[in-house]
Parts: sequence; structure tokens; C-alpha cells
Amino acid sequence: MEIYLLKSSAILVIFWLLYVFFLEKENMHRFKRIYLITSVGVAFVIPLLSITEYVYVEPLKDFDFSNANIPFTINEPLEVIETSFWTLEHIVWSIYFLGVAVFSFRFIKNLFSIVKTIKTNEKQKQSFITFVLLKSLINPHTFFNFIFLNKFKFQKNEVPEEVLLHEEVHAKQKHSLDILFIELMQIVFWFQPFIWLFKKRIKLNHEFLADQAVIEAGFKPATYQNTLLNYSSHQDYSLANAIDYSSIKKRFTVMKTQTSKQKKWALRVLLLPLLGLLFYSFSDREIVEIELENTTNLLVNGKSCDQCTLNLNDIKNLELSTSDNLEVVSFLAKISGKMTEFIQGNKLNETIKNYLSETSTPKAIQLFMIKIEGQDKSGDVLIHIKEGKQQIPTPKEIASYNIWAKNVRSKFVEYPNGAVFMPPIEEEGLVENLRIYNRMTKEQKEKAVEMPYPQLDADEVEKSISSYQQNPPTAKEIAEYNTWAKKINKQNDKAKKEKNGEYAIVKHKEVMKYKAIYDRMTKAQKNNSETWPSFPPPPPPPPPAPKVIKESKNKNDFPPPPPPPMPKQAKGKLTMGHINAYNEWMTYIKSDKANAKYMTLEIYEAYRDLYEAMTDEQKKLTEGAPPPPPPPAPKKTDKSKGGPNAEIISTSTNNDYTTRQVFLRISKSQTKPPIYKINNVVSTVEEVSVYLKKNSDADLKLIEGEKNILSFSDNTDKKMTVEELQAEYKKLFKTYIDKSKKNKIIYSLTPIKNCLEIPKSFNTKNGNTFNIKCLNKYSKNKFEVYDRWGKNIYSKENYSNNWDGTVEKTFAQKGTNKPTSGTYYYVFSSPELEESKAGYLIINAENMNVKN
Repeated sequence: MEIYLLKSSAILVIFWLLYVFFLEKENMHRFKRIYLITSVGVAFVIPLLSITEYVYVEPLKDFDFSNANIPFTINEPLEVIETSFWTLEHIVWSIYFLGVAVFSFRFIKNLFSIVKTIKTNEKQKQSFITFVLLKSLINPHTFFNFIFLNKFKFQKNEVPEEVLLHEEVHAKQKHSLDILFIELMQIVFWFQPFIWLFKKRIKLNHEFLADQAVIEAGFKPATYQNTLLNYSSHQDYSLANAIDYSSIKKRFTVMKTQTSKQKKWALRVLLLPLLGLLFYSFSDREIVEIELENTTNLLVNGKSCDQCTLNLNDIKNLELSTSDNLEVVSFLAKISGKMTEFIQGNKLNETIKNYLSETSTPKAIQLFMIKIEGQDKSGDVLIHIKEGKQQIPTPKEIASYNIWAKNVRSKFVEYPNGAVFMPPIEEEGLVENLRIYNRMTKEQKEKAVEMPYPQLDADEVEKSISSYQQNPPTAKEIAEYNTWAKKINKQNDKAKKEKNGEYAIVKHKEVMKYKAIYDRMTKAQKNNSETWPSFPPPPPPPPPAPKVIKESKNKNDFPPPPPPPMPKQAKGKLTMGHINAYNEWMTYIKSDKANAKYMTLEIYEAYRDLYEAMTDEQKKLTEGAPPPPPPPAPKKTDKSKGGPNAEIISTSTNNDYTTRQVFLRISKSQTKPPIYKINNVVSTVEEVSVYLKKNSDADLKLIEGEKNILSFSDNTDKKMTVEELQAEYKKLFKTYIDKSKKNKIIYSLTPIKNCLEIPKSFNTKNGNTFNIKCLNKYSKNKFEVYDRWGKNIYSKENYSNNWDGTVEKTFAQKGTNKPTSGTYYYVFSSPELEESKAGYLIINAENMNVKN
């Protein structure tokens, strides 16, 4: 209790000092009213609050708290000591309750006195105000909506209008509530001197508010001040607001004070950090100790093994256990390219062991959802398999691959103009056959069927498939898919039988939605569901039609299109077959498996003209206007690739400068560039470049040694021959060895290999970023990503492996900031590359489900 009283007193003192020195004389009375009431309440609440601090402690182990371990003896007999009732504590509490009783009696007496005065005297009601008219000569004062006045002066209209307005403000702003609050606080904390001081300031601020309202109503300050002097007195009305003489001087001073808006805001803002500081300084501290739980560690063959590497035999004999001897109940095992297996117990089953014994040894095995006895949480373990010598595929495997590749290629459609239609990639058998093809020797690949998808990586494809196969569709989703697929298959089968039958027109949104459901199905679900509709490839693009210009009011301004030998792309002349062909083309180029070869400029313009030739009614049946074509692949530059066996460009006058620039470029890319000299003067590369522009046929020589020197000098009589240049050129690729140091290699001039690797797929989940290998060697670069419509979704100068897949809202999948999953096109350029890098990029967005 003593600490509580000290803390509350300290807070009251702080609030009091801030009010007296910073707020009391300022013209911001409404804020001051809130401040005074809040200060009293906060001062007595903050010490009751507590800040909880959580401390994690180690649990006590093997400690026995039984009384048997704590021997004790009683040496002396117990003695009962009698104490007096009137201790210091009882005396203090008695004085406190006596004070509470006295102040409670005083409060009740004053309250009943006011109520009795209201009941026993004449009253007149005007609007929300009730005037209580007393025969005695009293000063005006207010209690809630009751204003107490002298009856004689009120009836004679001798009470000044500004005095009545003053009292009405007290009633309207309900100042009596503040007084009742502080009076009740005074009963409880009657011994606290600052409560008395706050009570006085609260009443004074009420007078400031009333004075401010009178002045704002248009009364002259001087006249009003004289009226206050006439009506002021020393009479104290405990529960009412009255004009007090002792505060007149201070009220006159505040009436003349003007406070700027900036100062008002500054003083208000000061209160927030003050409350926070007081709460932190004077609130109680509660420390809660939390025992650390004993964590259970998964063990593989008796050892901790996450991201570890084991040989094949150790994995086949794998046994899961825990650090605290709890039993492993079950787990799931996954090997790349194989179905996930559910295993009861703590050892691998025969199915997984057979997978491991196959010719193609996997790179890793993943154990997840490991269920431990008595625990709700499950664990995961990833084990890398120690690589042995990669085995060449057997004839049986090659035969299986050839059948698969031949079947896939049979679905490709190649047109005379070189465009190739490639249907969506079937995932079944894809990973396994990619691995078989990668293990083939050069001779086996030449004899086998050409790989349909040479740009795909088996590991990346497997990650892409497993990322959404872990979330199989629900029964409701499968039912929706079956209804849709059955309808499409039925109409397509009918179209195949009829000579000029029309295939089903399918919206791109529906294809994407149900393809996502079909891809997520397990093998068993696919066997029990409708087969994926076999969409026919689009027909060869029709010959370009003449552009149809909008009809003018005068029909003779433009001649009609000439009649073609086949249905012509002109308004009103197109058939449903043309619309179906256009929709099939749009559906394919918007799909994830679209091939850029089928978006050539010639094909694009043909379908664009086809769309423009449609009527408005026909356009409503299509997938909309065609998108722009994708950007072309970057062209190779004319820079020489170089190399120790490269042929030097002929030294004709036009190529002299280029030849010597090749020397400069190759020398700069070596592990230790040489020293450059011009006419035997050490120079920079930039100075050499400027020199060669004026002296394109300059002589050059590479002087080998611990400090290699590439020297250029003015041409004398004749230019260097090709053989002489070739001899100097080959020196750039030698390795220098210091024989005096036991053949130690001092430095190597072997060209640095281009280690740049750009991933072919990118998973945006789990905060991944798009990492380009050896990017640090190409600090000056530009990385761009385009969608299949040719729109640039991401572009970055000096890219530094920090793109997490975030794109603008225009290109993002609904509800996310990541692009829709599918195939994109990247371009990476750098002045340090002979040619820009470009290719396809498969992006797996975080939300794999396609929604309407």
C-alpha cells in the first residue's frame, strides 16, 4: 500500500507541475478540462497496472523436494506471545476510515441541501434550464441544469444577460459531473493534498470555459469584467459552480491570452509520450517463469541427420528413432520420379528399397510427416544419396523412352512456314524419361528419338509437380471437372465423326481452372475420372485478308473485299469454323505450355486480321482481341569468341583495329591481366584503346614473365603478318610456372570459363529469390522477364539476385503480388557477354489454383 500511495502521489505531482507551468495560462480550456480529469484517474490507475516479463528457465531435473531430505529438530518449546490490538497499523487504518466517514457525511449533507433547496423554492423552466428562485440574497450558481438566482432580481430583470449566459454554459457543458467525480475521489483519498489542488483547478477551468463562451457571444470584455466584480464573493458552494472572487484576477489575465494553433498541437502531442513514460516508470513488474520444454530430436541410424548425405546401403537399412527414446509410429517417404509411400513403423518398406535399387539412383530421399508417439507435431528429414558412377540406361529403358518420345512427337503439328504447334506437356512419365535421356551417351542420343522438350530439367520439373500434387483436389472439385470434361469430350467426339463438325468452344479461364484440378489429381483419381479433353491443334493460318476499314456513311467510298476462292476474312462472310479456329489459337497461346514458335509475326498478323474481319456479334463469341506478339530472341553480336585456337581476323585495313581490340578484350578476361605499354610507356587500357583508333596497324608483342607485358608500338615498315599475330595471340593462353620455386604455378592465363547459369524454373514460395549463378562476374547487367503476350512484367538494371517474384498488380494473380503460374521469357544482357542470354522460364506462383 505504501508503494502504491508513493507512486500515485509522484504521478499527481508530475501532472500538476506540467499543468501549472505549461497549460494553466493557455487558451485551450476544453483540452485542459480533459487533462485535469484524466490526470487524477490515471494517477491512481497506473500503479495498479503491471508489465509482464516472460523468462524462459531450464526445468529442474532429478531434485527431490521430499521432507525426508530436509532434517530439522525443535530445540526450544513454542512460546505464545500476546500483542495489543491497537498496533500502529490498526491506528492508521482507523484514522483513514474516520476521515472517509467525515468526508462522506459532508458530501451527502451538501447533496441533500441542494436537493432540498430545489424542492422548497419556486422554479421556472426555460428550454433545458430550470431557474430556482430563492428569497435570500445569493450569488448565481449552477448544479447540473439548475441555476440558483435571487427571486427579486430575476423578476425585475436585474440579473445581467452575460451572468445568465455564464451560468447556462456551466449547465450545458455539465461541469457538475467533474465536481462530483473529484468530490468522490476526495472522499477516498482525503489525505492526499494534491486532490485538493486539482479540485480547485478543475473549478477554475470551468470558469475559464464559461468566460470564453460569454466573450465569443459578443460581449465586451471590459463590461463583462466589471459585471464579474459586482457578482463575485467569497461564499463557497461545494457541489456547485459559482463566481469566486479569489480567482477574478487570474480569469482576467486568461481572457486576454491567445494561444496559436501550433502551440496547442505541440502541447497535446506532449501528453502521449508522457503517458507512456509514466506507465513504464510507475507500473508494477511481473516476472513469469516458463520452463523450457524438452525437445525431441529425430535420429537416423542413431545420429542426427537433416540435409545429411548417406550411401545407398545405409539408406536401405535406415531406422528412425528419437533422442528421448520415443517410438516413431509412421511417416511418408518420397523419391524423385516415384509415388509417395505411406509407411507404418520406423523402417523403409520393400517398395522404397526397390526404387533405390533401380538403375537410375535418385539424388535424395525425403521423409516427412514423421509421427512420433505422444506428440502432435510431425517432423521432416531430407537425406542426400551419395552419388556413385552414373549408370548408362539399359536397352529396355531406351526402348521405353523411344516409345514415349515418339508418342509425344506424334502430337506435334509442323506448318510449312516453320511454325510448330506443341500441345500441353503431359506430366505422366515426363520426369522418368528426362532422366533416362540425360544418362544416355552421345551415341545413344544420336540413335534415340529426339527429346521433345530439351529445355526442361528433370529436377526442376519434379519440384514443380510435387509442389501442387501435395494438395490433391476435393471430391467436389473432381465432380465439377468430370461434368465439364464429359461435355467437352462428347462434343469433340461428335465433331471428329462428322466431316464439317464444330468442336467445342472453350473459354481460356475454364481451361486453366480445370487443368489445375486435373494436374493435382493423384494417379488413382485420374483413373476414376474423365480423361483430359483432346483439343485439336488449330488449323494452318489462313492467308492474310485485306484489312477491313470501318464502313463510312457513304458506302461507295470503299469497295467490298474481292471474293476469295475459299471463305474470306471479311465482315459478314466468316463461318463458325473460323471463330472456332481463332478461339483454339487464343486458348493455346494463353496456356502455360505455349511455344513461341507458334507466335511468329506472320501467324499473329493472320489471326489479328481474322479478328478484325469479324462482326460485333461474332467477336462476342471469341476470347477477345489477340495479344501482342512476344519479344524476339536477342540476336548474337559480331564479337569474336576468342580462344587459343581461334583464327585471327585478317589484317586488311578495315580489320586491323578489330584484330587488336580482340587482343585487349581477351587479355582483360584472364586471371592476371598483363601490363600495357604504348611505345615502351606504361599505359591504361583506355589509353591503349584511344591509341589504336589512330594506329590501327600498330605492332604488338606479348612479353612473358612474372610480369607479363602487352606492348603496342607505332608501325615501322610493314604490318605484322597473320602468322606473327597468331603466335602472339596464343601466348595469352599459356600458364606461367616459376621453376625456381619447384614448378609452382604463379598465375594462369587460361581464360575464365563462362559459369553463368540462369535457372529454367522459379518457385516463388517460401520467400525464394531468382538466383543466377556467377552473377557477381556480371555486375553491370540487365535482367528482363516477359509474359507470353510480350509484356514486360519485370525489368532490373544491375540485377543482384533479389527478385522474389513480385510484379505489378496488372500482371499479378488475383489476391497476390506474384505472377500467374506458367511459361515466361527471360532476357539477360551484359557488356561482358558476347551475346545476350535468353530462354523460357517456368514460374510456379504461390497460388497454384486458378479461380474464376
